[in-house]
Amino acid sequence: MEYIIGSENQKRNFFAYTEKYVSNFSSLSVKYICLNNITVRVLCRTEDILPLLKQQFTYTLKNTAEKYDATIAVWHEKEPRYFLAHFDEQFDPRKNIRLRLDNVLFKNFYIRIRENINSGSVFAEIDENAGKIGIYDFANKTFYIGLKSFANEDIIKWGHLFVQQLYRICSSATTHLVHGAVVGIKGNGVLFCARGGGGKSTLTVNALLNGFDYVSDDFLILQKENNSLYASPIYSIITLSPKMYATMYDKFDGKFISNNSRLDKYVFNIAHYHRQFYDKYPIKMCMSLNICNIKEPEISACNIGPAATRLIHSTIKQNADTYNTSAVKKLSDFVKYLPCYQFNLCPDIEKNTQYLRNFLTSEKGR
Repeated sequence: MEYIIGSENQKRNFFAYTEKYVSNFSSLSVKYICLNNITVRVLCRTEDILPLLKQQFTYTLKNTAEKYDATIAVWHEKEPRYFLAHFDEQFDPRKNIRLRLDNVLFKNFYIRIRENINSGSVFAEIDENAGKIGIYDFANKTFYIGLKSFANEDIIKWGHLFVQQLYRICSSATTHLVHGAVVGIKGNGVLFCARGGGGKSTLTVNALLNGFDYVSDDFLILQKENNSLYASPIYSIITLSPKMYATMYDKFDGKFISNNSRLDKYVFNIAHYHRQFYDKYPIKMCMSLNICNIKEPEISACNIGPAATRLIHSTIKQNADTYNTSAVKKLSDFVKYLPCYQFNLCPDIEKNTQYLRNFLTSEKGR
């Protein structure tokens, strides 16, 4: 169900209510996620979030910071459906007949609040089934997350922790969070553009295991500086399908630490590989990945259009930002002048990785 809170006074009251409500939770630890030139303060209103922070942000998590650019406050919310009941009776499922009917008919309690009916500016979501509350105070760069459960099995359903909040925090004229992957050799970085299941993580992780420079296999920060594009890591975790996990198992050599598994993905902490992590790594080219039934891998020059489309579509979809046309234009401008290649992947992941190494170290790839 959607509600509109359009006036500035109503919004201020809404965020003031949220801040007061969350501040009542006494347990407080403060951590900082340092993403190149952006620092995010995390107010842990429950100690349950600390293990998850340490597992996912091992590389970027700090105990102190001189300053910060935004805040994420996290608390343990046992009953998400009643969170707004004391703010306005229209949000109380005990008094709002429509909310009660939705719960009976669709077995869920879901509220989304936006600024106006035609705007994509959603600033509050309450989802009982997911056990999650998300509040976005864009003006004050403060984001609130209430979680019903902190079990890994529940957290991992959403994928990477805080990704939608970080997406909005890191959005500026020169920076953007994207769904992509980056590896390289000696400062010659390649940005892989592929939707989920397109071979991006498999190729990136195997490249990491074979000594490539590494930024990310899933989410990263892109930064435009003058006419150059750079990538920086966010997370210390990788995700692999069960099949690819089994294929690469012997190469792991006990260095991956599993923090959870799903039916479709295995998730690992790769802190043992931090020596291969790079901040502000130069991007020299884009590659559009295609899984093919061929004996040998192939790389050929192509138009930037398909790769850019995959990068933008995947990023926008993953972060529920479909109304944001300015983000589409910005990401397109970020990559439109990069050389682009189509990488047709064969079933042999070792051949793919070696072919990529040969390409990046050849005259053609430099």
